[in-house]
Amino acid sequence: MKEFYKTYDLEDFLCDEDFLSDVKQHKLTQDQLQNFLADNPKAMDAANQAFAIMTGIAAQNPEIDVENLWSKIDQSISEEPVVVKKSASIVPLVRWISGIAAGFLLMVMLVKNIYNNDQTFTMEVTYGNEASHVLPDGSTIYLNSGSKLQYDKANFEKERVLFLEGEAYFAVEKGEKFKVKTPNGEVEVLGTTFNVFSRDTKFQVACTTGKVRVTNLKKDVTEILLPDQVIQFEAGKLAENTLTNRYNWRNKKLEYEGASPIFVIDDISRQFDLQIDMNAKQALQYFSGEIPLTDPEAAIKAFTWPLRLNYTIEGKNVTIY
Repeated sequence: MKEFYKTYDLEDFLCDEDFLSDVKQHKLTQDQLQNFLADNPKAMDAANQAFAIMTGIAAQNPEIDVENLWSKIDQSISEEPVVVKKSASIVPLVRWISGIAAGFLLMVMLVKNIYNNDQTFTMEVTYGNEASHVLPDGSTIYLNSGSKLQYDKANFEKERVLFLEGEAYFAVEKGEKFKVKTPNGEVEVLGTTFNVFSRDTKFQVACTTGKVRVTNLKKDVTEILLPDQVIQFEAGKLAENTLTNRYNWRNKKLEYEGASPIFVIDDISRQFDLQIDMNAKQALQYFSGEIPLTDPEAAIKAFTWPLRLNYTIEGKNVTIY
C-alpha cells in the first residue's frame, strides 16, 4: 500500500491511475484501505467515498455498461494528465470531475454533489439513482433517489448526528446514540437497521431490527419502535401507514396501501427521473398495490392498470390519461 495514500483526498483517489486499476481488478479491498488508513481518518473517509463511487456503479445502475465505462476511464488516465485545481474550502464533485473523462460523467449521474471539507460532509443523489455511504463509525447509509445527507465530520464520532432530506435505509453500528434529523422529525437509535422517509410533510420510520425512538417535528409525539413496527406522520400529526414495507425500495419495489395517486406518481418520477403529466379527467381512487422498480414502463403499467388509466411514453416524458 502506498504511503502517500495517507495524504490523499477524494479527488486524489479518483485521479490516481494505480488506485483505479487496483479497484477494477479487485486487487484492493475496502477493508485493506480502512486498515491501512486507520490512523488517518480524513484519508480513510476520502478512500471510502472513492471506493463506494467506483464499485457502486454496477450495483446501483445495472443498465450502465460498466466495461465500457472502465474502458473510457483507462483511456483518460493514459492520456495527458489533468491538472486539478483544489478549492480552499468546498469542492463540488461536478466542478472538477468533468475534466477527467466523459466516462466519469456517469458517476455524476449517480452522486450529484459531494461537498467534503474539514467540517461538513454533504452528499446529494440525483433522480433515477441510488447510492451508499459509509460513515466514520462504520455505519452504512443507503440513499434513495432525490435524497440529501449531511453531517459534521469533526464531531461525528463524539456525537453521531446527521441530517437527511428524502429517504434512506440505515445499518447502524453499536455505540453511542445515533440520531437522524429531518425537516419533519427525528429518529434516535443505539444500533439497528431502519428506513426513514421524509418528503414534503410526510414522515415515516420503519424499524427492521433493534429499537428506535421517533419524535415528530412538534416534539409532542414520541414513540419507540420494535422490529417490524412503523410510524407515519402527516404535517406533524399521526397518520395511517400508507407506505407498507417501505424499506423494500432497496429490493426494487414500492408498496402502498390507500396512498394518494399523486404521491405514487411523484415516487415513480423520482425513482426513474421521469416527467409525468396527469391528464385524467375522472376522480382517481387511492392506490393500493406494488410498483416494480426494475423498469420505467413496468412501473407506469402497474400504476395505471388498476386505476383503468392509459399512458404514453416518449423518452423521459410520460402522459397518463
